[in-house]
Amino acid sequence: MTTTTLAELAALVGAELRGLDPAAAAELEIDGVAALRDAGPSELSFLVDPRYAGELEGTRAAAVLLRADQAALAGALPTLVLEDPSGAVDQLAAALAPSAEGPAPGVHPSAVVDPTATLGRSEEH
Repeated sequence: MTTTTLAELAALVGAELRGLDPAAAAELEIDGVAALRDAGPSELSFLVDPRYAGELEGTRAAAVLLRADQAALAGALPTLVLEDPSGAVDQLAAALAPSAEGPAPGVHPSAVVDPTATLGRSEEH
């Protein structure tokens, strides 16, 4: 899983970083994006639909992405403030998603095979 700071995420989407201590908030390490209800202490959450504003109080998220007119609802929670949070959620989730590339093909240089090992026969189809 990719981890990045809240300041780097703010820069990525052009958000303003706010909170009681913006310098400390900037250094928060974030490793995922989740809904307010599901977010953990290393995740960024978001408030897109005002009907879910009540969930801000109980969220365990490290920070919340929201609009400027909603920032007061977050209280002391660090926030990323921008005009269109819904447009930034997917971009931030993609930036934090683990790489889908997988391991490089071939045999790793440090691989060791016992000299007495017998390998199965490869059949071509």
